[in-house]
Amino acid sequence: MAPVTLTSVKKSYGELATIHGVDIDIADGEFCRAGRPVRLR
Repeated sequence: MAPVTLTSVKKSYGELATIHGVDIDIADGEFCRAGRPVRLR
């Protein structure tokens, strides 16, 4: 795998800002999951 860097991540819905500049560093070999749980049927 390779390292991943996200800088100043922002999310908004129209005028409503929900994420305000998040920085994330994921080193080589690390595992990261973001988001809602997924149901497997």
